[in-house]
Amino acid sequence: MVEGRSMSDVPAGDDAEELNVGVAMFVAHRWLEDRALAAVHRAGGTDVTPAQARLLQRVDPRGTRLSELAERALVTKQTAATLVTRLVAAGYLERVADPDDGRARLLRLTDRARDLAVAADGAVGAALDEWTAQIGAGRMRELRRTLARLRPLTDPFGSAAGAGSVASAGDSDQGSPAATSVP
Repeated sequence: MVEGRSMSDVPAGDDAEELNVGVAMFVAHRWLEDRALAAVHRAGGTDVTPAQARLLQRVDPRGTRLSELAERALVTKQTAATLVTRLVAAGYLERVADPDDGRARLLRLTDRARDLAVAADGAVGAALDEWTAQIGAGRMRELRRTLARLRPLTDPFGSAAGAGSVASAGDSDQGSPAATSVP
């Protein structure tokens, strides 16, 4: 959805049983992702692309190896390497030595990227507040509980990888170790 569009603009419909749940979750995820990316751009990260943001959100606070980052982002190692090269050049990622293996390098968020993550987190929090206003606090709690119960079936990486902004949806237990809502 386009930023600025309210969830109340989406027709509720009488045929909720006919709703394609997968598509509905995807649309909701993209809505959160759009909100987070718009906040990143407003905060000065105008050069961050959606693909780069998805990669950034999957970086652990202590750093992540490129191969693991590619796996988490569901992209090839070559694609991840290209994105990482651009993110390093732009000052969003840094390469550091892996303390567990002197031959390996870790990718870690810079202060600049962490600042953008704060902006994105704020946008996702505001978006989730809109959802709560739309469906009520009780239903929002139930939605969170239901999605948490589905997570063992749907999240191949468990809580260590962070599932998209915005799949992260701003909850600390949702997964992204670095930034919960950068798309």
